[in-house]
Amino acid sequence: MAHFEWENGAHATDRIGQSILLGRAEYADVRFQDDMGCSREQARLEHSARGWILQPLSQNTTTFLNDAVLGNATVLTDGDIVSFSAQRLIFRDDTPQEQRSISQSAAPRHSTSASRQGVSGSSGDVIIGRSTDHANFILDHPAVSRRHALFRGIPNASIRDLGSTNGTYVNGNPVQGDHRLLVGDRIEIGPFSLVFDGASLELQSRPGEVALTGIGLCVDVPSQAAGSKPS
Repeated sequence: MAHFEWENGAHATDRIGQSILLGRAEYADVRFQDDMGCSREQARLEHSARGWILQPLSQNTTTFLNDAVLGNATVLTDGDIVSFSAQRLIFRDDTPQEQRSISQSAAPRHSTSASRQGVSGSSGDVIIGRSTDHANFILDHPAVSRRHALFRGIPNASIRDLGSTNGTYVNGNPVQGDHRLLVGDRIEIGPFSLVFDGASLELQSRPGEVALTGIGLCVDVPSQAAGSKPS
């Protein structure tokens, strides 16, 4: 079970069973009818084997998780702050600790790290980033944002930048929207380079290794004066 509470500690919702809809609509399970900045269907919280998952639904009003834009479905942990429009809610996981530990061991939120050499394409949606609180695959470097990119696995593998500071690049080109991946595509995130092998992303470089990647380079070739011979 879980619930949301206001920052003053008062309960904002009753205990949640398996799923609730947050929004302004009359059919929402948690309704914010007087908040016109809140969408009719703002977000949905559902319980799964991975834990409590928050899915942003609104196309007009941004949902934030711990003051960062929530771009895709993300597993919540006790104490996470969910905010949108004028609302600011604290997620509380009422699941007994021993049951929570079993669930997390069965499907850990942050099961992948850079030492694992790559990201499996059979893992479903994987958030790549620097934060151990918001990413599944950790790339620990200041040039990597907390929630940097989203990798969607096979059969339709793709990569999406999640509004990172330094961008995500595929074969030297900045990623715009969902970018379908082909075998051999090279993904650049901060100082890290990952190659898509058709099934997974394989980490190719790490901080400390010297590599120079040119992105958007051009060469100016001066024109020769009339009548001059090339040297």
